[in-house]
Amino acid sequence: ANGATVANPGALRPTVLSLVAPVIELDGAIVNATATGNANASRIDIQAGERLDLKDSHVATDANRGNGGPVRVQAGRGIRLKNSAVTTSVSGDPGGNGGDIEVQTELLLLDNGFIQANTVARGASGGDVRIDVGAVVAAGNRLMVGGDQPLRFNREGPRVNVIQAAA
Repeated sequence: ANGATVANPGALRPTVLSLVAPVIELDGAIVNATATGNANASRIDIQAGERLDLKDSHVATDANRGNGGPVRVQAGRGIRLKNSAVTTSVSGDPGGNGGDIEVQTELLLLDNGFIQANTVARGASGGDVRIDVGAVVAAGNRLMVGGDQPLRFNREGPRVNVIQAAA
């Protein structure tokens, strides 16, 4: 977490929060890089050699008035998001751009899974979302892609799968 409010936020060098292992299983976990002042959120980099399994978990970068930090999620064979989200967002206005998200794997399974790069700041843009996968399987054959209104992730609500970058 970074609570800095500084005269020149571009002079700050964001850090990297990194998880690396052959298999990564997160159950009820939160991996978060947050900037509450005008600084940019740090980067999150998750690399699983074989598979990444997120259940009831959230991987997120959040910024208030700076840019959202980028998120990179990679796994050799598969990534599963079950009641889970990978997001980068900016909640302040004035605020910065949403960070970029990169997902790379052979198989992406979404079961109430959200991948979002959003901002609420006027004049800013949502981050870029790059999905480099062999196949995407969405539970219930429901996958919402895009849209100009950021959708809210809700583990308890209607089960929906979302890939979005909105401002």
